[in-house]
Amino acid sequence: MSSAKQMFGNNHGFSFKGNSLVHNGTTPSGMSSGQSIMFKYFNEVLVNSETKTTVLANQRSSLMSKGMGAPTLNTVSSSAAATTFGTTSGKETVNAGGMAIDVSFAGQNQILVPTETMNKGTSLMTAGGSKKVGSDHVLTHEFGHAIVNTIMNELGGEFNGVDFNSMTNDERSDWAIRFTNTLFSGNNLETGEGQHGRGSSTRPTHTLAPLKQ
Repeated sequence: MSSAKQMFGNNHGFSFKGNSLVHNGTTPSGMSSGQSIMFKYFNEVLVNSETKTTVLANQRSSLMSKGMGAPTLNTVSSSAAATTFGTTSGKETVNAGGMAIDVSFAGQNQILVPTETMNKGTSLMTAGGSKKVGSDHVLTHEFGHAIVNTIMNELGGEFNGVDFNSMTNDERSDWAIRFTNTLFSGNNLETGEGQHGRGSSTRPTHTLAPLKQ
């Protein structure tokens, strides 16, 4: 998982088991304050939760099932470098042999990364102008979206002293930019211009400063 190496260093301990994110190691040593807070969100929200996070690389579409309902086809738009889809956990009552049975199911995050992003990366507007970034950077950003999905759908909207319920939908969406920006400083910070459905010259009106301890 090269994006985890980018975030936390060589001995990060994260991997995938059956496409689901797991952590098999101890907390890495020598992390910066930014890396430490990202590790907290990454490990305690994405790994130690009922919501399963999967990454489907080199793929533009997938089927996502929720409970016993019909699967939903998810597709990355042609203009997006990658996309994250999420469902909540819950229960459904099914009829089996004349008996009503409650079936529990876990929530999930599916991160789709198309082949062109894996091979060529994408361009983002930063404080220093347009910058070409690789798929590792893109995937880190999408993990931020998955974290917000899980906090909202499973943890009641609050984690690490942050109340995501008090944010607008745009602010929650842009939180992925704040998450990614904890790795960078100065001219490398994403501005959010042209991202999340905005026009190419439009930036968010709220702060996108990196996360702090």
